[in-house]
This record gives sequence, C-alpha cells and structure tokens, in this order.
Amino acid sequence: MLGGPAPPDAWILSPVTTNAPDIPRSAGLTPVTDTSRRTRVVRFLLVGGSSAAIDVGLLVALRELAGLPIPVATTIAFWTALLYNFALNRAWSFGAVGGGTRMAGTALARYLAVVALNYGVTLLIVTGGAAMGVPYAIAKVVAIGVGTLYTYVAYERWVFA
Repeated sequence: MLGGPAPPDAWILSPVTTNAPDIPRSAGLTPVTDTSRRTRVVRFLLVGGSSAAIDVGLLVALRELAGLPIPVATTIAFWTALLYNFALNRAWSFGAVGGGTRMAGTALARYLAVVALNYGVTLLIVTGGAAMGVPYAIAKVVAIGVGTLYTYVAYERWVFA
C-alpha cells in the first residue's frame, strides 16, 4: 500500500462487509468479512444436529410413550423439527433475514420443496428400514445423514440465496 497501512478507522471489521481493505499482518488484526462458507457449514451442522435431536427425540417419545404408529410418529417429529430448522437456518446459518415477507415467503416455498424431497426419503428409509428389521431410530439417523448430503447445497444456492 502506498503511504503505509490504512488508518484503523478505515479497517472494516463488520460481519456484513464484503470489501475489507488489506490489513498488514503486523497489525495483528484480520478483517471480518461476510459469513464464510466454513462458518455457514458449521452453523448448518449445528442447526441440523439440534433439529435431528428434536426429530429423533420426538419420534421415540411419540412411538414409545404415546404408542403412535411409526409413520404417524415419524411425520409429527419430522414436521416439528422442520419449522425449527427453517427459522434457524434462515436467520442464523445463512443470514437471510432481510427482504421482508415476500422474500421469506419465497424462501419458505423453496425450503418446502427441498423438505418434500427430504420427507419422502425419510419416510421411505424409516418405514422401509423398520420393515426390514432395522430399528426405526437407526433408520431415522440414516435418513438424516442421507438428507444432509444434498440439503446444504440446496439451501446455500437456492433456498436462502
């Protein structure tokens, strides 16, 4: 840089900054830019993990404590975790809280399209696995793993873009 480093007040350290200036390593500071992909992935996995805990925990409770049939318990648990997952991924993982109700409606419609696919895959794996003698909770964990593989990309590039 000509004339030395930029003055400290020109260093942009906001999480919403996209064009942070070069900061010399000797300054000991690193500018914070838009949420990095790594941060989004970690947040996505944390939200997903807590959603999975809600989903599996509720599934087991509804099946074991309430005695509901596996397809009914799976459905209730899945849709409960879904609402939690949408709200946290939209606001925290992908930071798509702007844009008002119309943008939220578009994101929700896209999210529901991905969810419809996830729901079909989940129901198939859990009920199919149970029919083959796989414990339903294990089949549910497998379904979550399978869904995670394609969901992140769909969220990042389409749902919350």
